[in-house]
Amino acid sequence: MVGTAEIEVQKDGGTKTYTLQKGHRLFLPTGSTYSAYMNKGSIVVKASDDKLSDDTTRMIPSAVACGPMFSAESGLEFQQIKAVDLYLDTQLGGHFHLYNERFFLQSGSANFELEDVVTKANRSVGMLAGDVLHINPGVAHKVQLSKGALLIGSTTEPYVAPEINDHPYDF
Repeated sequence: MVGTAEIEVQKDGGTKTYTLQKGHRLFLPTGSTYSAYMNKGSIVVKASDDKLSDDTTRMIPSAVACGPMFSAESGLEFQQIKAVDLYLDTQLGGHFHLYNERFFLQSGSANFELEDVVTKANRSVGMLAGDVLHINPGVAHKVQLSKGALLIGSTTEPYVAPEINDHPYDF
């Protein structure tokens, strides 16, 4: 996005307004509608129609979008971005992929268990809000996330289905 825009999001009879600037991302819940009021000279690029959440609208500030997670300096071209917003302590994963993943923890805490599927080298990585974790191809992972955590992940390959992308792994 170039310039700024005011985005009004309507859901369940309520309206909330977000001011977006260069580098910001806005994830919209299913069933919401929006109106965009762009300032002169502004351009909005629509990244995806994927539904990320049924009940949560989150603005991802430029500190996330322009930081190491999505940085051009990373040398990676990400094909998908996903957001996981949790209302309970949760464990996810237990698999590996044949492509790179990068995770940014916007809020809450997380503990990743990682294991190289060939060498069996393993480690634990604790994350707090603002931390970024890169996972290479062939590294199995599972994560314990705290209630209230917002984890944003990106992958270098599009996610099609668990049967295609996820390779189950027992730790």
